[in-house]
Amino acid sequence: MNIKEYYTLAIENECVDLYALIMFLVYEKKVLSFDDTKDKLEYYLQDKFKSKMNKYIKEYKSKMNIKYKPNVYEIQIEPKAFKTVYILASNEKQANSFCFSQMFNPIDISVCDKDRLMTKFNKKDEAINITIKQLRDQEKKIPSFLGGF
Repeated sequence: MNIKEYYTLAIENECVDLYALIMFLVYEKKVLSFDDTKDKLEYYLQDKFKSKMNKYIKEYKSKMNIKYKPNVYEIQIEPKAFKTVYILASNEKQANSFCFSQMFNPIDISVCDKDRLMTKFNKKDEAINITIKQLRDQEKKIPSFLGGF
């Protein structure tokens, strides 16, 4: 597998740090090319470089305005109208806080798999199957309440 294939997989799987690292090493430092093998990339992933590379990648993501995608959190709550709610948030802390702001008392929280299939209902009460990723990408406001049961 070459660097280009790793880069493509990183983008498809939303591995932000990995694709930022590859961009940094290919475009910024010019120590790798997309045609190089994975062995050359693995060299930069060694423990002895971890601290310095993390610093470089953090700066590079800031410079290039590369951000993490928000997650959809499945939150078990004390039963009211719902016992499980779905919240779109940047991180777990934000999801918990938003949950409290909506007058829900969180019991347990987990990140939803982006490929998980959900069913939502339109205004005509027709079932529509949609992935968590599609649901997440439709929502513009973060944090937001996506639904519950």
